[in-house]
Amino acid sequence: MKKNELLNSLQSLGHRQLPELYNVNDFEVWDKLGKQFTGDIWNDGQYIWKIECYSHLIKDLQPSVIFETGFNAGRSACMFLNQSRKYVNKPVKFYSNDIHERSLKNVNLLKEEFDNFEFMLGDSKKVLSSYLKENDIKIDFALVDGDHTYQGALSDCRSFQPHINEGGMIFVDDWWISGVARGAMDASWDGWTIFECPKYERGATIFLKDGGSGEFIKHDTVSSTENLSQLKKYH
Repeated sequence: MKKNELLNSLQSLGHRQLPELYNVNDFEVWDKLGKQFTGDIWNDGQYIWKIECYSHLIKDLQPSVIFETGFNAGRSACMFLNQSRKYVNKPVKFYSNDIHERSLKNVNLLKEEFDNFEFMLGDSKKVLSSYLKENDIKIDFALVDGDHTYQGALSDCRSFQPHINEGGMIFVDDWWISGVARGAMDASWDGWTIFECPKYERGATIFLKDGGSGEFIKHDTVSSTENLSQLKKYH
């Protein structure tokens, strides 16, 4: 994806009044995952825009490889697997990671339904870089949503950077956490353009590998529609 293409995509998302690309009741395996261990992309319906943002981006990007850190109970993994099956017009390989063995039950539930899913157990700060190198993985869409600390965000971003295809992106969740935001920004982004994601509850930032100069484009530059705090609850 090019800079202007992502700008247009985010403008379209920013103008949207209500989510229109998903219904969690249609997701295979979703109702088998149980309760999340910590907060997740759905939070029992408290967040209506996170899944919409991811769905919108993968629909426009058409990624071949998606990789996330932070499997948790598997809500985001389940969403990516279902939505890429629905919206991406080619085979998609999906990878996820978590440090906790408690995730393995739901990993296996998802693997029973989706044969394009691989899971890596371990601390991403220690195992992600070597896993990507050893398996020669080239990524179109990476999600940083694991260790919500300065060092965790910094390490995940640095590990992902050399493995992102041109026109691909790194999406950093939980931008409201100062350590996450500082860690991500300190990863060094020469050759990238940075975008604030509109609509996304509690903030997220997109790093597009496009040969840019590290310019940071705020979402009010992309779209001046409505403030996130004024969103209505969507059922």
